[in-house]
Amino acid sequence: MLKKETRSSRISVEELVQSEIVILRSLQHSRFAPEIRALQNLSGNSSRFEDRKDARTRNHQIKQTSCLYRLDPFIDPVGLLRVGGRLRRASLPYDVKHPVVIPKNSHISELLIRHFHEKIVYHQGRGITLNAIRQAGYWVISGRSVVAHYISNCVTCRKLRGVKQMQKMSDLPEERLELAAPFTYTGMDVFGPWYIKDGRKTMKRYGLIFTCLCSRAVHLETLNTMETDSFINALRRFINRRGKVRELRSDRGLILSGLRTN
Repeated sequence: MLKKETRSSRISVEELVQSEIVILRSLQHSRFAPEIRALQNLSGNSSRFEDRKDARTRNHQIKQTSCLYRLDPFIDPVGLLRVGGRLRRASLPYDVKHPVVIPKNSHISELLIRHFHEKIVYHQGRGITLNAIRQAGYWVISGRSVVAHYISNCVTCRKLRGVKQMQKMSDLPEERLELAAPFTYTGMDVFGPWYIKDGRKTMKRYGLIFTCLCSRAVHLETLNTMETDSFINALRRFINRRGKVRELRSDRGLILSGLRTN
């Protein structure tokens, strides 16, 4: 017998937010430990290094080879490493002005990119996916290259954006190359139907196209039905008008040779 779910067993929104903070903080401490220690020892971190002297001191503490050097980083009150920048006075959400720093080539960054690429933007391009990630408050280091690398391995995107294959055409048949009178070698096909009015009735009519394989001239006939008699009558009209046909090819590859009328 299944136990009835109680309110205390459900995961609340606050618990999800706290879980996200713990995961991101653990990820940042494993990848940016020297930078975090340097920022924690500076007094200007609490005010986001608004003072020039504090910002200059921070720049001396962080190595220029670090990926965080140009991001104006600071640590927020919950212990997350965020991007500083010049949007402090903008009327934007806090996460948009100061996104959380996410290291590249990590499992968390791959999960974030997969979620936004597949569930939010539905397999759109690199720029749209990256903008959606930053709009949600995440700053992935080397985001352009990381997102592009993920999209290049996405099976759905490879199918949608795959390069069309160019198939080499086979050699032309002899009938296309031999000089002969028009419609000596002919191909044919039926197209339609279209609807016509006969009094109050609506009836179907079909078209029968003949094309010369050598000169590409075209001859058209109409068919009242798709029965054999209608086709034979149209073929006789064609032969009586254009002359005898040595070979007649259909769209199914059949060849009729030596056609003549009685």
